[in-house]
Amino acid sequence: MPRPVAAGGLRWRVELTWLLSGLFILLLFLGGPTSDAPRSWHRAWDLGHLACFCFWTALLLHRRPLATATLGRQLLWVLLFSGGIGGLIELAQSLTPRTPSLDDLIKDMNGGLLALAFFSTAGNRATRQLLKATVSLLTLIALFPFTTVLIDEQLAKIQFPVLSDFETPFEKERWHCDGAMRISTRQALSGDHALQIELSTAKYSGVHLKYFPENWQGFQALHLALFNPAAEPLPISCRIHDQQHAANPQRKYADRYNRNFVLHSGWNELEISLTEVATSPKGRKMDLAHVRGLGIFVSRLQQPRTIFLDNVRLTGKSE
Repeated sequence: MPRPVAAGGLRWRVELTWLLSGLFILLLFLGGPTSDAPRSWHRAWDLGHLACFCFWTALLLHRRPLATATLGRQLLWVLLFSGGIGGLIELAQSLTPRTPSLDDLIKDMNGGLLALAFFSTAGNRATRQLLKATVSLLTLIALFPFTTVLIDEQLAKIQFPVLSDFETPFEKERWHCDGAMRISTRQALSGDHALQIELSTAKYSGVHLKYFPENWQGFQALHLALFNPAAEPLPISCRIHDQQHAANPQRKYADRYNRNFVLHSGWNELEISLTEVATSPKGRKMDLAHVRGLGIFVSRLQQPRTIFLDNVRLTGKSE
């Protein structure tokens, strides 16, 4: 009787292995987080290549002749497998809506090395320990973007209704800029830091707050401070949109909040009424429970300019 049970258990493990392998291959070409998914989900999805090749390499290391090979030979085969198959996957992805990525190929090889470091029994103990330490460091580097996003997502929830004051680590990642931006100590309205933004002469140039708590219901106003270091005034525009606007392929100008300001020399503290924001879209009310974006930008500058942004927050929470 024990023999059929063992055979059945082996068959079950083989079928599960094939199922997981097929699922990994499918997910390399299909699926993925939507555009409105949290940053952490996007970063976790990016780690899929590492997980796939760690799983596949672990399977290979348990099969002959690789299982009985020397550690050096195993290392060579793992690099050839993860680099070769990973490269073919990236080429295949170029034929789909997905974009080939060198970073993904590096994660493929990282996954293969991770399996080798922790599943291989070849080589002496000192060599295996060195391999584990090296690969663990490489894996921590690969996990760093995901970890920083998790930290910043939690900090954003704690800070709310402050949307961004640039006093916490990794906060710049909440913003997107078409040009250069950096956290600076040159100017700050509150605290020690502000966001330095380099505006270009492109048709539109500025920054966009993309990642933040989206429920603005119950608040009365959005406040933000902008510093203009030049003597000349600077015309600037602000836009705010919700989930419905973001989901509309046409994304019409009249379907969001738009307002122009003039930045005089020095600090300019702007206050935007959320009642005005809610009534801005033509023919409907903006959904303040699902605000999706805030943009601050200029149009067709004659020459590049620098501005500083600080203390972006909501005020007037009603009870």
